[in-house]
Amino acid sequence: MGLGDDLYPDTESPRCESLIFQLAAYFPTIHPTVHASDFDIILRSCDRVLFRVHRRNLEVHSEGFAGGQAFSTQDEVVDLTETSAVLDLLLQYIYPQPPPDLAFVNIKLLLGLAEAAEKYFFHAVIQTCKLYIKSVVDFIFKDDTKIFQ
Repeated sequence: MGLGDDLYPDTESPRCESLIFQLAAYFPTIHPTVHASDFDIILRSCDRVLFRVHRRNLEVHSEGFAGGQAFSTQDEVVDLTETSAVLDLLLQYIYPQPPPDLAFVNIKLLLGLAEAAEKYFFHAVIQTCKLYIKSVVDFIFKDDTKIFQ
């Protein structure tokens, strides 16, 4: 079981295609830990979880959100295609806190995080994901000589 599996029932898929996510569309919730009381933008995951964050933090940490052209009004809701599990990890990188420990994140969620980091140009997250993905590949193939014997 990976990090976030207990909070997000379908973290096996980084997409919002399951019945659980389709039902969640009718019941938006506010993310329990990634929300700022003085937020100025709301990001909504494809499974309808709301992330209340600071626009400036997004602009500073991501070229995909830089310049503010993506946002037109105060308290705007921006719909994103990523799941709340992916956004939970991604958005932890925009605040001054230790980054999430990706060592126990399942590989599908890690790949979803890497895809989102590339999509929104979170350069630090991209590099971190590369390291963890490489470690998974190295672990799988550490005894590759035995596989082919």
